[in-house]
Amino acid sequence: MTWNNFKLVIVSFLLIFIYPMPWSYADYPMAENINFIIRVPASTCVISPVNVMVLDEIDGARLAETNWKTIALKDIEINLHSCVYYAGSSGTPKIKITAAAGTYAMSNTNNLLYRNTGSTATGFGIAVFNTVSPAVDTSSTSQMVKSGDIIWQGSLNEKFASRKVYISTGVSCGPRANCSPDKLSSGALNAKFTLDFLYD
Repeated sequence: MTWNNFKLVIVSFLLIFIYPMPWSYADYPMAENINFIIRVPASTCVISPVNVMVLDEIDGARLAETNWKTIALKDIEINLHSCVYYAGSSGTPKIKITAAAGTYAMSNTNNLLYRNTGSTATGFGIAVFNTVSPAVDTSSTSQMVKSGDIIWQGSLNEKFASRKVYISTGVSCGPRANCSPDKLSSGALNAKFTLDFLYD
């Protein structure tokens, strides 16, 4: 499908401040910045997450010596609306998530934690979950999604004029081997993801 078939919407970000960790050399709070870019086939739905701006104070030291623990969990509401379907069209509505340019998967995290090249915090990444609190398991990877995954899927041949979809994000350092205090330091943590609406 060519770019002419897509509508591009830029979505605002989730911002979280994290207290400097006592074992870190940094003297600045850690800020988490998550941007979502939305691509939608123009003939189906407009998709636009509700703008999220959250300020939290988080002690990043809570992740030291942990194993796949997630903190700073935030729910995100995605609105599907103005949906139009061609006569006789069939498929399953889905939302696919992809790491945008400049955002990469951290090593030794099974492609489950992401950060971009402008991040200054060390050892931390952003996890995206396919559900919201209180259903999120913040002590495992069972609900985390990777770049390229379908983060939400409706029913076969489901058609709707509008719908709300919910996901969540959080901060983790991954497996215990990544979470020793000497590997973690505070700073800025950023990531950008693309959400594609599919009907196939």
